[in-house]
Amino acid sequence: MTVPVFSPPLSGPPLADPLVLAALDWVRATLSDAGDAAQARARLDGLRGGTALDHLSRVFRLAPVEEDLLLFALAHRVDGAIAALCTAAVDDPRQGYVTAHLLTRCIGRGDPGFATALFARLAPEAPLRRWALIEMRETHPLAAVALDEDVALRLAGVGPGRLPAGCKPLPHVTIGGKWQQDAGRLARAMGAGLALVGPNGSGRRALADRVAKEAGLTALSFTPDAAPKGLRALAREAWLDGLAVVVDLDPDNGQRQSAASDEASLTARAGAEGRTWAAEAAPLLAGRLIVLAEDPTGVPTAMHRARVAPLSTPERQDIWRAMLPDWPPDERDAVARHFPIGPGSIAAIAAGLGPDDGPGALWRRCRERGGQGLEALATRIVPRFGWNDLILPDPICNELHAISDQIRNRGTVYDDWGFAKRLAAGRGITALFAGPSGVGKTMAAERSEERRVGKECRSRWS
Repeated sequence: MTVPVFSPPLSGPPLADPLVLAALDWVRATLSDAGDAAQARARLDGLRGGTALDHLSRVFRLAPVEEDLLLFALAHRVDGAIAALCTAAVDDPRQGYVTAHLLTRCIGRGDPGFATALFARLAPEAPLRRWALIEMRETHPLAAVALDEDVALRLAGVGPGRLPAGCKPLPHVTIGGKWQQDAGRLARAMGAGLALVGPNGSGRRALADRVAKEAGLTALSFTPDAAPKGLRALAREAWLDGLAVVVDLDPDNGQRQSAASDEASLTARAGAEGRTWAAEAAPLLAGRLIVLAEDPTGVPTAMHRARVAPLSTPERQDIWRAMLPDWPPDERDAVARHFPIGPGSIAAIAAGLGPDDGPGALWRRCRERGGQGLEALATRIVPRFGWNDLILPDPICNELHAISDQIRNRGTVYDDWGFAKRLAAGRGITALFAGPSGVGKTMAAERSEERRVGKECRSRWS
C-alpha cells in the first residue's frame, strides 16, 4: 500500500540568502586558509548594501571588527561544520566556538593591538553587548560569543517577523483638532523620551499613538513583566524597526480584585516597579519611549512631560461620531455625556457592536464596561422596578424625582451651560438612603437613577 506524502507549500523568504552564503564562504576560507579569503571577502562586501547587516551596522555604528565578529557567530550558528574549523584554527579541541581569541588569531594575525581593540569592543556597555547583539558570559578572550536568536534570524534575512516579546499594537482611534496639533509639537520634543501625565480615560494611549506617527514610528504597548529577554533586546528591536514603546506606569484602578486597602498597597507597589523600570529604560530607549502616568512623581527627569486633561464631553462626542457615524445621534451623544471613558474604550465598544444591535445596545455596552472589575467589591443590582411601583409620601417622591432630574440633565448644566469649566471637582452625584431593612431603599435607588448611568451595585462592606 502506497501512502501519499503531502508537504506544506513553502512560503516566506528564500532558504539561501546570498549574504549568508557569502559569509559562510568567507568564514570557512578565513578559518581554514584553504581558499582565497580575500576574494570571498570582496564578494561578501559587494552583497552587503541594503542588507540587515548594513542596517544594523549603521544604526548602532559598528566598527568593521564588530561586523566580522557577528559574521563569524552567524556562520557558527548556521553551519555545524564551523565548530570543527574553529577547533582546528586554534589547535584546541575544547574551543569549538567563536571567541575573541579566534578572531585575533585568524584576522588580526596575533597582533596584540588587534586583541586589545577587540577586547574593548566586548565591554558590557560597548554596542555589541549594550544592544544584546551577542551573548557572552564575561569579557574574556576565550569566552564563547554567540548570537541572540532574533539577531541571527535578522542577519539571515528571515526576520523580523514578529513583535518583540511583551508588545502588542495600540488600538487605532481617530482623533483630530487640538490633539493633532499637540501630537506634532510633542513629537518634536521627545528626544529623551516623553511622559504623558493624566488620569485613566484621558486619551493618553491615543495621543501616544498619534505622537509616534508624527515622529515616523510605530507605537506598541509594552508590559515589562511579559518580556523574558530583557530591556536591552527590546531597545535593540525598537531602534532597528522604528518602534515607540508605550508603557503604563500605573495599573488600571478600575479593575479591582480586592478590598480598597489591599488595592492601594498593590497599586503603590506596581507604580513603584513601573517607575524603576522606566528609570532603567530611559537611557537605552530615549526618544523611543513614551510612558503614561497618573502622577509625575518618579518619572525620569530627562523625559519631556506633558499634562493630558480629562476628555470633555464635546471631545468624547467627536470620537463617538467618528467611530459610529451611522448610530442614532441622540444615544451616541447621551453616552458621551454620561460615561467618562477614554478613546481606547470607545473604540473597543464600537468594534463590539454588530449589525443586529439596535437602539439601546450602545448604552448597555457602556454600562457593562463601566462595571468591569467591581465584582470583588460589590454585588450587582439589576433594576426591576418602575415609578409606579413606588408608594411613598409626596415629599420623598419629589426628592427622588429631583435626583433623577439632576442625573438626566447634568450634561445640559455642565456642558451646554458651561458650569463644567467653573467646577473643577464635585460634579458627581451622591445620595444617602437611610432606614431599616425592608422599607424599599434599594427599590427607590433603582428608580431615582432613571437613565441608569452606571451599574447599580451594593457594596459588600456596607
